[in-house]
This record gives sequence, C-alpha cells and structure tokens, in this order.
Amino acid sequence: MIKTFIIDIFLVLAFYTLAISSGLKIFKVLKLNFSSKSEEFFFSIGLGLVIYSYLFLFLGFLGLLYRALFYGLVIAGLILCHSEVKYVFSETGKFIAKFFKWHWSKFARVLIILLAIAIPFNLLFNYAPLTDTDEIIYHISIPKIYVDSHKVIDIPDNFLSYFPLQIEMIYGYGIILRNGITAKLISYVLGILCMLLLFFFTRYLSNRETGILAATIFYLMPPIINASGIANIDIGYLFFSLLSVWGFMRLISTDSGKWLYLTVLMAGMSFASKLINAVLIFTLFIFITHYFLVKRKIKFSRYLGKFFISAVIIIFLFFPWFLRNYIYTGNPLPFFSFSFFGLNLPVNDMYKYHAQVNVSSFMSLSSFFGDIKMLFLGGHTVTSGPLIIAFGLPLLFFKKNKKLKMIMAFSALYFLLMFCLLPEAFKGTQRYYFLIYALFSILAAYGIEKAKVFLNSRSLINFLVLFPLVLPGLAFSLYFGGKRLPLFLGFQNRERYLKKEYGEIDSYGLLQYINNNIPPEARVLFIGRLYPMKYYYNVNVLAAQPHLMRMLYIKEVMAYLKSQNIQYIVFIKRNYQLIELANGKKTYKSKLDDALDLYWTIEDFVPRYFNPVYSESDKLYLYRVLD
Repeated sequence: MIKTFIIDIFLVLAFYTLAISSGLKIFKVLKLNFSSKSEEFFFSIGLGLVIYSYLFLFLGFLGLLYRALFYGLVIAGLILCHSEVKYVFSETGKFIAKFFKWHWSKFARVLIILLAIAIPFNLLFNYAPLTDTDEIIYHISIPKIYVDSHKVIDIPDNFLSYFPLQIEMIYGYGIILRNGITAKLISYVLGILCMLLLFFFTRYLSNRETGILAATIFYLMPPIINASGIANIDIGYLFFSLLSVWGFMRLISTDSGKWLYLTVLMAGMSFASKLINAVLIFTLFIFITHYFLVKRKIKFSRYLGKFFISAVIIIFLFFPWFLRNYIYTGNPLPFFSFSFFGLNLPVNDMYKYHAQVNVSSFMSLSSFFGDIKMLFLGGHTVTSGPLIIAFGLPLLFFKKNKKLKMIMAFSALYFLLMFCLLPEAFKGTQRYYFLIYALFSILAAYGIEKAKVFLNSRSLINFLVLFPLVLPGLAFSLYFGGKRLPLFLGFQNRERYLKKEYGEIDSYGLLQYINNNIPPEARVLFIGRLYPMKYYYNVNVLAAQPHLMRMLYIKEVMAYLKSQNIQYIVFIKRNYQLIELANGKKTYKSKLDDALDLYWTIEDFVPRYFNPVYSESDKLYLYRVLD
C-alpha cells in the first residue's frame, strides 16, 4: 500500500487544489468580501466541490465518464487557475509558519500533539481496501458502476441509487482518476477539512485557544474517527452544513444578499447529499425569516423575493436527480408513492417492505431519554461522550457572547427538529447528528475555557477534558489505524487483508469462487440480502425483490428468472430460519427483515430446477439455474 500512497495522495491533493482554486477565481468575479483568508479558503473549497460534483454528474448524463477526459480536465483546470494555485500554496505556507509561531498555552500544545497523532493514524485507518457495508452497497459502489459504464445508468435493484448522491459524485473523481481507495482518501481529507473549519470558525466566534480545543473535541470523538476511516457521506454533508452555519453568521453581521445565497447554496448541497438534512433547511429558514422580518423588519414583499431566489437555488440542486429518476421510472422520487398524481409507485418493491416507516411516531418517556442517552452517553466507541454536554450546557448561564448564544439556539432547534422528525428506528443513530456534535464542540470548548476561570481550577478541568480525549478517543484512532499498519507497510497483502475484514460482512470465499468460475456476463441473484453488494464482483449481482420471494409456484419462479436472464442464485441460508406454517407448508423466515421472507423452499427443487455448485457449511449455497 505504501508504494501507491504517494500517487493517491498526489491525485487527491491535486483535486482539492483544483476545487479551491476554481472557487477563488469565481469569488473574484462575484467580489464577495471575506473577513479572513481562512474564511475565503473554506468557502472557495465548498464552492469548488459543488461545481465539480455537478460537473461529474452532467458528464455522466452525457456518457463522458472516461479517465483520459478527467485527467485532462484536472490538468487544464490547474493551468487556467495557475495564479490561484500559486496563491493557495503561498498563503498555506504562511499560515503553517504562523501557526507554529503563535504563543500556545501548555494545554493547547498537548491538544495539538493529540491531533498530530490522530491525523496519521486515521489516515492508516482510511487507506485500506473497502470493507464497510455502506461503502460497498452504494457510497463507492454506485459511482464505480457509473465510471465502469462511462455514464450514469439506472440501477433498479438498489433503490438507494435514486436518492440525490452529490457527495458520491465527489468520490467519483477518486474512482475515475485511480480507484476506490483514492475515493476513500477524498473522504478522509473532508474529515481534516471539517476539523480545520471548526478551528477557524470557533476562532471567528471566540479565539484560537478555544478553536483548537473545539477542533480536538470534535476530531477525537469515536463516531468522527470511525467516519474518517470509511467513505460514508456523513463527513461530506457535515462540511457543507458547517459552511452554511458560518455563512448565516456572516449574513447577520454583514446584511449581504451574497452571503444569503451562498449560505443557501451550501445548505442545499448538504441537503442534496443527505435528504434527512432537510432539517438544516428548515432550521435556516426559521432563523433567516426571523432575521429579515423581526430583526431587520424588511417589507414582506422583499422577503418573498429573497425566499423565492433561495428556493430556486435549492430546487436547481435537486432538479438533475429528479429529472433522471423521472426518465428512468416515471417518478421523480421513486422511493415514495405519488400514485395520486398519476405517477408510478416505487420502482423497487424492496423499499415498500423495508423502508415504509412513519415520519412521526409516539414515544414513551423511557425511549425518549434512552435515545438521548445513546446519542451522547451510549457505547464508548460510537457516541460523542459527555464532554459536549457537561461543558456545553452551562453556557446557558453565560450571556455575554451573542455569537455563541446564536449557535446554541441554532443547535437546539436543529436537534429538536431532527429528533422529532426522524422515524423511531433512526432517532438514536449518531451519524444523523454530526452537525450537532460539531456545534456542541464549539459550545463545550467555550464552556471549558469559561469554567477554568469561574472555578479557578485549570489543572483539574484540563485533566477532566484530556482523559476522555485520550480514552477512548485517541486510543480508538490508534487501534484502528495501527491494525492496518502492516497492510500499509507491505507486510500484509491485499488478499489476506480482505479475507480477514471482508468476511465480517460477506463471504470472501463465495466472492472468490464467483469471480474465478462464473463468466463475467452472467447475472447472479442473491436471496437474503436487502441490497446488492456489487463492488468486488466481476459479474452482475442483484438482490432478489420481495415479489419473487413471495411467489408460491415454482413455474412462476422459473418464468421470472428466465425473463430476468438469471443464471445463478445465491441463497444466504444463515440469514433464515425454516418454520412450518399452520397449513403444513414450510417457509423461510428472515432473521434480518420481513421483506426477505422466502415463501418457496429452494432445496425442494434441487436437482430438477437448481444445481448446487458451491456451499459453505450449510450457511450459504450457490445454485446454477437449470433450463
């Protein structure tokens, strides 16, 4: 791995240099005033990533996803923005020199050391072959399918492909320039950018000592370390969410329409990357409405004009995905039923069984407080920990910093809306609250600095803060990074690594057998899986849909398999329990989800219709479909 690292990191840094340079060039034209170089740089990166994510999508629509074209695009872009590239390197060098010349307290220097350890170990965690389920299901797999096909195509057996996927389009650059591991590095750098953004934003709100503390609290949270090691979209949507909050703070300090629309653009990009972050749009709408109509007292007609332009920006960000979905399925949102408009039902009936949940549901007090506890004080490897609560909540008693009061109010409303609107099954899922974790890190850092003065006990508070940052925070990073050090140094090869790690989510033996023994043009149907996991397979693998599994007659099943040109079936038997119904018939009850229940027992039709060619200890079977 170390032999390829230099090439991969060079490509990733070239891509980010292109993004920030392009953003800087556009801001020169727009003449937007920034309060600092850091503010200018971060919003330039954000704008550049928005532009290039949509460029990847549009080139995909045109069938132009070719490696040579994208290498030419990056090289040409860097040449056209050569003055901005020179400016970026010059100012970055000046900042690094200034950073080490600043007078830091002993406590701050310890925090910098903790970050200096965590950053490379998180890199080791990240720089490894894909083994995370969501990476393989869609975050990296879907853009890889687009790149392999040289265009954006329909993937009807994976309903997740119908969601807006703007962060995945950014990952697409890593895939088309090199491979999926390069795409993971793009995600890793986004994590570093979120940490740095938090430092500079907190410095804007308070001071740099508080900024380094906020950045450290955030970056050493176990869920953030976990997100840094894999290529999910949560770090990506957080980056744009933080930019939108910063943009809102600049809006109310400058009263500039440009800041309003830049804020909306960044929030819209976050929304177009993760639909649940509609909560960010709602929260900003409430605060911006209050600002214009209550604080500024502008005419309602002027407010409506600003609201209309903002709505157009958000709709524009979604329109390409809506149009694509409508062309493929007859429904701009095929994961919802809009039959009353004359539009088609969801194209993937797995969604109808698996993901139809009530947006609001009744909660008992015990479940309410249980979910709250899980988010902040749950398992030590998956939650933010007590720091952001213990030191963030006392800020209710400190009323001097108006900017931080605004952040607290914004955080409270965002959290309330997210917690209330999420379905019951997802209320305790930490990754939906990353923006809260980041903003609470700012509040906690400020609270810690205030508590030191108020309680006159720096040593004790420093210990109380450092202890959870090291255990489990830094220890978590050291473990998962160190675990992959032999792979990075070349002492463990890719094959041995995947045999060990991939086996946790799937059968690596089955993967090898299919890739080595089944023709690439074959279609393999998996029974017992909600989503297809296409990334490592050389053949086209599909997930069986509920209507097939609920068929009662073998002739009906065989007719369907023939119509879909299915040559092989994988039955993941370990995911089922064979039960006998009241009428004497047998059925396979899924251990994972009712949508996967199998109404016909496949063994009863061996060898007449299915020929077993591979098996693993009665846990899974690969059958060849007979004519």
